[in-house]
Amino acid sequence: MNDNASSSETEESGLTPSYNVASYNFTAQQYWDIYSYLVVEGGCSEEAKDFIEEILNSDPDDNDIVDYELEIFVEITETVAFQEQTCLKAIKDDIVATEKISKLIKKFEPTSPVLHLEWGMFSNTNWGNTGNTGLNANQDTAFINLNSQSLTHVSNIVMVQTIAHEIIHAELYRKLKELVDDYHIISLEEYTELQDNFLGIADFTLRYGNREYTQNIMGDIISWGLYPDLTLAHHNQMAAFYRDTLIDVMKAYDLSKGTTRPNAEEFYEALSWSGLRITSDENGEISQFTDAWKNFKNQVDIDEADIPEALRTYNRYINIIINEYDNNGINCN
Repeated sequence: MNDNASSSETEESGLTPSYNVASYNFTAQQYWDIYSYLVVEGGCSEEAKDFIEEILNSDPDDNDIVDYELEIFVEITETVAFQEQTCLKAIKDDIVATEKISKLIKKFEPTSPVLHLEWGMFSNTNWGNTGNTGLNANQDTAFINLNSQSLTHVSNIVMVQTIAHEIIHAELYRKLKELVDDYHIISLEEYTELQDNFLGIADFTLRYGNREYTQNIMGDIISWGLYPDLTLAHHNQMAAFYRDTLIDVMKAYDLSKGTTRPNAEEFYEALSWSGLRITSDENGEISQFTDAWKNFKNQVDIDEADIPEALRTYNRYINIIINEYDNNGINCN
């Protein structure tokens, strides 16, 4: 899995809104207004159109409250190329419906979010590079792009983990952009705000960034700037603190499909490290191991010193990851 922190381009093939659920009480007239905006003017999926048409069974002049669950369609978009990958889209939709991920996704949904969110595809013959997330040049949209060439190799659960992984990247970007104007260089004032509001992001951004500052002879700071490496910062923070979220999402997905795993705890623990053992550049090439993985491996070597290295926990984890990556491709049948 490769997760670069550089900008990503929107595909030119067009965008279609994608959706999540919110509950509202609207008058019938308001329903008709929403219908006109979404279906007649905005365009949305056939499923969404059918849903709206089904609930619009009241007189448009009737001002009585209509009590329905209405799907509101805002801000989150999918490229045509993404929508054409129907099995992948179904997996994504299942994931964003899970409890933990739905809470994150909702933060991208208001009319004026800190970041918009867009789903797309890319093609890379290194199919182990299953996904990446980055911001556009204006830093107002996060792009989650998934590798089309991975889909004929990796298993469903790898794509589940990948999608959850990329959503966490987007959320870390979103939190950063709440307080930082340009993530390429963070001012001292912005960094202080990060410390006050998102201490973990502040810590990892500083730890894996390059800080430059000047002082006068009295020791007063004249200039201060932090140039973060967000690939390193994100992956090390996720490896240290977000693997439980990835495990919960994978378990929820398998539960929804009636899938049981032999040695389930070890299976999910192993896959939670996928994409978080090492950091990669934008070409998916190995950069370095994360500190969390190095610490984990070192502790295993101490605890399991009497066990042959090939049988130690971390190598069992790696074998599980390899088996799920070198698989038969995703399947929604």
